[in-house]
Amino acid sequence: MQATNTLKRLVLWLGAAGGAGLILAADTEAADLFEPYVTLAASETSGLNRETSGALGMRYWYSTGETAKDLFAYGGGGPVSRLTYDGLNAHSVELFGQVTHNRLFAKGLAGAGWVLKGSLRDEDFPPYINPYSSTDSDQEDGNLYYASVDAGGYVWQQQNFRFGAFAGYSFFRQNVHAFGCVQEATSTICAPALPASTKVISQENDWHGVRLGVTAEAELGGRWLFSGEAAFLPYAWLDGADSHHLRICTTPGCFNGDIEEDGSGWGYQLEAGIAYRVSESFRIGLGGRYWHMQTSGKTHFENAIVGFAARPQPVDWEVDIYGITAEAAFTF
Repeated sequence: MQATNTLKRLVLWLGAAGGAGLILAADTEAADLFEPYVTLAASETSGLNRETSGALGMRYWYSTGETAKDLFAYGGGGPVSRLTYDGLNAHSVELFGQVTHNRLFAKGLAGAGWVLKGSLRDEDFPPYINPYSSTDSDQEDGNLYYASVDAGGYVWQQQNFRFGAFAGYSFFRQNVHAFGCVQEATSTICAPALPASTKVISQENDWHGVRLGVTAEAELGGRWLFSGEAAFLPYAWLDGADSHHLRICTTPGCFNGDIEEDGSGWGYQLEAGIAYRVSESFRIGLGGRYWHMQTSGKTHFENAIVGFAARPQPVDWEVDIYGITAEAAFTF
């Protein structure tokens, strides 16, 4: 918990620093204060005002976060169960790029990572499970994949500052796996405890979203570049699959395989960063990122339970993932 709070503070600090840089650079008088100290040579003019410019680079993302679902009874009844995957520490590497011409731009990124640590708390509520059950498991061997593509234009541009709007698409896949099972309440579920080598539950979620956002870049002194981006996802949708491995069998009442889940909702994606131009064509930087998405939909138990007719049940999903980034990029 302490490490998670520290990471949140670092993300907020980087975001605040990026925002302060944007505000400062938008004030040309303030930007002029930096000129005697860090201005590039005259031939190394700012990339913000070129007719055609671009960047291509690699980025590392250290992230953590939580993904959780609430399953409800048929017909709008109370909660049946809640599964919360928390402390999902991940390491990711991505490729990103942007091309700008006559104030119009296209940009995108694609990455993959490994969710090495985390935990699952699986809660079941009376009267559906009586007494109340709360089990804990370790998350291991998870992974994530993500990509986005946007197109837009800069609607306001000065010598060292530009502001634009864009529309695009976002994809985020998250796979998590829970091992072991320890009862923390008074239920007989997982009592005695299951060993940490036993895989009990897996979840694969594909999150899709329509992105509508704004972006801003500001240059101070020719070398420092501050950037920020905020994207609202007015429509997000989920395709997921839940695998309760110990309940997949041919006995009546067991599951016959993965249980499909879906939903629709909304979200947002925020980023801010600070970069330093080592040369006219190469820069390095640090940043912060926060993504949130949530949906309401169905868990499709129909045709999923051996020997029983079942109906879909309402389910709410949420995911939060945030962390710090480090990047290196070639520019032109």
